[in-house]
Order: sequence, then structure tokens, then C-alpha cells
Amino acid sequence: MKERHKQIRAEYGLPAEPPKSEGGIRCDLCSNECKMIAEEFFENSAPPVLTATTLLVPFYVDDKEVENIANKQLLL
Repeated sequence: MKERHKQIRAEYGLPAEPPKSEGGIRCDLCSNECKMIAEEFFENSAPPVLTATTLLVPFYVDDKEVENIANKQLLL
């Protein structure tokens, strides 16, 4: 079982051994009860995780722009 787990983890670019980070979040996807912290997840994800942030300044953007951002229809 552990050998198969290592193979599957390798396919996703993850370390062979499941993480056991103190204070981590329990993984419900496998029987090994992995614990992952956010940094480990983002560092080892394939494809890499892309995040974007938008600074919302009061009275600088209008309601329509906020709605478009929320709907991922950015106006450039």
C-alpha cells in the first residue's frame, strides 16, 4: 500500500512520503492521513497554483468594475 502511495504521489510531483506537518490540515483523500500546510501544497502542485489579487480602494473603482472582477471579466 505504501509503495503504491509513493507511485501516485510521484505522478503528481509530490514527495514520496506524506507530510506530517505539525498544525497541518488533515488530508481526507488517502488512508495515510497526510497532514499538509498551505506552503507545501502550493510548492508541490502541478501545474503550479496561480493566484491574483486586486486592490479595491473605496471610490476608486465603481460597482460595475467590482462586479466584473467578481465574475472574472476584467476590463483592461
